[in-house]
Amino acid sequence: MICTKWVCALLAAIALVLVSGWTAAEAQLAKSGSYTVYYAWHGKGERITAEKGQFVLGGTSAHGVLINKTGEGFLHNAPTDCAAGFKSVRGVAEVTGYCGSVDKDGDRIFMKWVCSNNAEGWCVGEFDWIDGTGKYQGISGKNTLRYKTFGSRTGADTTHGTPFENEGYGIWEGSWRLP
Repeated sequence: MICTKWVCALLAAIALVLVSGWTAAEAQLAKSGSYTVYYAWHGKGERITAEKGQFVLGGTSAHGVLINKTGEGFLHNAPTDCAAGFKSVRGVAEVTGYCGSVDKDGDRIFMKWVCSNNAEGWCVGEFDWIDGTGKYQGISGKNTLRYKTFGSRTGADTTHGTPFENEGYGIWEGSWRLP
């Protein structure tokens, strides 16, 4: 088949409309849904130890990326930053933190979480979506998380505490709802 100028232009225009329609549909987020994402990160922090290790306080910030289990969709490949505070009293630890992610469209989503370490070394807990910008504005939902750190490296003690770095990964699962 020979493609005349007009036929080629018409086919190109139809293809452009179809591709544009698919792109716009992908940018929209359903009013509710469920997901599983994996979070891989690198963190830096500092801790203060007292009473021969019976009382530990600290803080950390982590930078990483979320990977949706399906390989696409909700928060896939979203750069994510988290900040956390932790305490351990006589071996019982609790961590509280906040995270913010930005998706490929530049829209942001924020969450607050709390977790405690289990016998297998995972920090297990819950988090809530607390708000967002753009398509995530007004988001809510209850979710679970679990994460594990590894590769911890401790720096030299200072008068302010002990610096450390580590890597880790987590699994976030749950649902979201938009207004």
